Amino acid sequence: MNPPIHLRAATPGDREFLFEVFAAAGPALELQSLPDTTLRAQLIQMQFDGWRTGYSAQFGAEGLKVLEQASEPLGYIWLSEEPGASRIVDLAFAPAARGKGIGSELVRSLVANAHREGKPVRASVAKSNHGSLRFNLRLGAVITGESPTHWAIEWPLA
Repeated sequence: MNPPIHLRAATPGDREFLFEVFAAAGPALELQSLPDTTLRAQLIQMQFDGWRTGYSAQFGAEGLKVLEQASEPLGYIWLSEEPGASRIVDLAFAPAARGKGIGSELVRSLVANAHREGKPVRASVAKSNHGSLRFNLRLGAVITGESPTHWAIEWPLA
């Protein structure tokens, strides 16, 4: 059995780790074809800074959590509470932590906790991120809407 996953508030000291996970998660597919250059690194840094600033403004900086298991950082999650629902804003793992069931365990736990509180869990998935959509649908999410670029998904109350 895996040690439990702990969420803790991100601190300024986590910036490098958060950037590494963000960059490894593929911040923008259009950058993936660029050679590994200074320009590519600068563009990813700009996206990272925009991600932090934008999500902090929209969802609150306090929603950014570092995921740890046995005091080892594994990834991050950005959570937000909305009227009548919980939202998973973003979720990413370091490459070494992927494929071990940790994300599934975490999402199941978050959904169960929200459902106990009488709230559904919502998220959105980029239409270009087929793996994320499969992951979430496998864990019981349903598609509730779409925009030109994203699917709206929800784990509804039973």
